[in-house]
Amino acid sequence: MSDGAVRWDGSVPDHIIENLQRGVAPHEKRVVANLAAVSRIVNTENMTIRTYDDFKHDWEYTHSLYAKVGEHSCFLCGKNHIRELCQVYDKEQDLTITVGNECVWKHVEIMTDAAEGLTGDAKRDFLKAAMADAKAKFFRAKFAREVDLTHWDEYRDYATGAREGWPVFGKENRTYAKRADRMIRERGYLTGKTEEWFMAKRRDFRADVFRWKEDAKKAHAERLHLNAEAARRRRERDTDATNFRANAELGVDDGRVSPVLAKGIASVEQGIRRYGLHGLKWGLKDTYDAIMAGLLGKPMVDEPIEVFHAHYDDLTPWEHSFLHSISEKRTSLGLPLTPKQQKVFDKIKKKVAA
Repeated sequence: MSDGAVRWDGSVPDHIIENLQRGVAPHEKRVVANLAAVSRIVNTENMTIRTYDDFKHDWEYTHSLYAKVGEHSCFLCGKNHIRELCQVYDKEQDLTITVGNECVWKHVEIMTDAAEGLTGDAKRDFLKAAMADAKAKFFRAKFAREVDLTHWDEYRDYATGAREGWPVFGKENRTYAKRADRMIRERGYLTGKTEEWFMAKRRDFRADVFRWKEDAKKAHAERLHLNAEAARRRRERDTDATNFRANAELGVDDGRVSPVLAKGIASVEQGIRRYGLHGLKWGLKDTYDAIMAGLLGKPMVDEPIEVFHAHYDDLTPWEHSFLHSISEKRTSLGLPLTPKQQKVFDKIKKKVAA
């Protein structure tokens, strides 16, 4: 850098430009000519023309920026419609020019507090990181200008299930809403399919939230009704279970309920509390029916022993043993037969009836 240098007064003559371009690769001649037009190429100490390798060091990189298509061109190479730009600055002239990111890598020295005299891959990595920051800044500003996030927080909460604990707008919206929220918080803008979804969906945010709130009111009222109905049924089952136990224990005391059936009172009571009178099944229902028959004073019918005596000569020894066993252990005590026992007993009855 030379402090005793000034710009050429007016347009730089062609012969001077040609001298400056000597030894320069053909694709760099335009760069030399354009930079010479704004550089301090005249050395005032001896009134000579500075070389390109000398005056190009007057310019220092300051920062990167990202722009809309069609707004900028590179001052050095003349390329139009570029988006990745850098600002380079001549302190002595207090002059800034806009240069393409690639031209800075090729022709401008990086002289900053963070990095000085970078070359090769290190220089490219520095510019790449700086451009990434510039892009993020550009898209954050663009997103802030174009997007109204007034109803986003509510929509996000409903879509992802943060409110009420479940998503209400479907799996696809839940996925995109989570992704969009993460991008907005971490980057400040959206990209790709998430941006497309957001832009297409944002018109519906307010309507969707309003509809959800109305649906939520109806659902809340329905839940209150169902809870009240469940509580009523629970109280009804508890009352039936308490009354059953009290009556069954009285039946045990006065002999209407056999000691064997008395052992099942607690299980039946639990079943009534859990399933209700009409929900009892299998053994619990059979035991309940047997106890209630005893409480109502219905005569106990021991059908297996009646078949045993009435058709003794028509039965096999095994059938004699089977009928005597189920009578002794089940029917004589008021207990119903098991499904398997009932099936065998029905076959025996069918045989003797024939």
